[in-house]
Amino acid sequence: MPHRLLILPLLLLSSLLFFAGSAAAQQDVFVPEVERRYIDAEEFRARFENHTVHLTFRGRHYGSEYYLPGDRSIWIAAEGPCEDGVWDYAQTVFCFRYPGHSESCWRVFEAQGSFWAESVQGLLLRIVAVEARPLNCQPELFS
Repeated sequence: MPHRLLILPLLLLSSLLFFAGSAAAQQDVFVPEVERRYIDAEEFRARFENHTVHLTFRGRHYGSEYYLPGDRSIWIAAEGPCEDGVWDYAQTVFCFRYPGHSESCWRVFEAQGSFWAESVQGLLLRIVAVEARPLNCQPELFS
């Protein structure tokens, strides 16, 4: 009998966690038929320069990027060090270059009330937050 009393709360908790996880993942679901409004370099600078952008892939943190004047950027993946890079723009495509990595090119657009970044290979990221502050690239110190 005591085991039966434990089963019901565990079932309820697991159901709640499943639906909460599903809802978070669905925030990044993009409907391809929705009209996209691509942004150009001028709008990109106006919106994101001196700001940190946080990106998700299927509801999970993918990375963050800080955009500096002069088409420079600092990227940090979900797990990894900060990397200094540069970007340029041509015909709706932004290409980012970081030392030791191949060029990474993306189209940035607005759709469904959010901004999105889609790589030329088809990886789709959602911009979930834009903060008017730089990345914190200092290692955390533990006492």
